[in-house]
Amino acid sequence: MGNNLCIEDRSENPSYVKKEEYDKLNNDNKLLMEKITKLELTIIENIEHTKTSNLSKKTLEKIDLFIEEWYLKNNDEIDIGKFDIPIIGNIDLFPDYIEKHLYKKLIAATLSFIKESAIQIE
Repeated sequence: MGNNLCIEDRSENPSYVKKEEYDKLNNDNKLLMEKITKLELTIIENIEHTKTSNLSKKTLEKIDLFIEEWYLKNNDEIDIGKFDIPIIGNIDLFPDYIEKHLYKKLIAATLSFIKESAIQIE
């Protein structure tokens, strides 16, 4: 068989997939799973915003834009998920999109707190 993998289908006729095709499909599957994870995160953000945020959607979009630009400029200095372990070396525990999500939530929570406390002071 060589570089071919045999995948049997229900019609009892085996179809052969080359290793390169299998690897490509496997890689495509991983990319799609990452996209699904990001979309799920976006959906959760939207649900959380409608439930708890006293900030407008426009303000949240401005926060998103600011964090994206700020993160691009400062990523090397502020990588909160990166740890240096002597035997292994550098490990990045948080993917960039999770770090950006944390920063966005932190800024949104801070602004929301300031806005709400200012209203109570008046």
